[in-house]
Amino acid sequence: MSLDITIKTKLTIKPISISYNKLSSNEIDSIVFIERQNSENPWSKTQLLESIQNPTNLCYSFSIDNQVLGFLIAMPAVDTADILNISINADYQRKGYGKGLLNLLIEDLKNYRENRTRTSKMKNCCLEFCSDHIPVRQCRSPVLRN
Repeated sequence: MSLDITIKTKLTIKPISISYNKLSSNEIDSIVFIERQNSENPWSKTQLLESIQNPTNLCYSFSIDNQVLGFLIAMPAVDTADILNISINADYQRKGYGKGLLNLLIEDLKNYRENRTRTSKMKNCCLEFCSDHIPVRQCRSPVLRN
């Protein structure tokens, strides 16, 4: 006599909640962790906090299921904006989340220009980077390699 055991399971799909938001000082511990994880010369907690609290800076976070996994800090000027810092948790890099942060910045800059300077909306965007930045040099994107 033989016994066969059959286990039936249902395929379950767990939806994830991905969000891009304004960066808050309350998220500082997550931001410090990501910064230390990704940088050879990380910003201090104080530097990050001062940048987030600076009312002229544009600061965003990227979260999955309410866990902050990336951030961007930019400083707008009259006709430019400098990205002071952008970083994504190492486990989530190369999945397009940094691009999502950049797109959010670009959209906000379009409105920022119109509201602050009363000029026409931004028409062009250029990403400039330091050529000795190792992660950028290793990037596989032809747009960023040149």
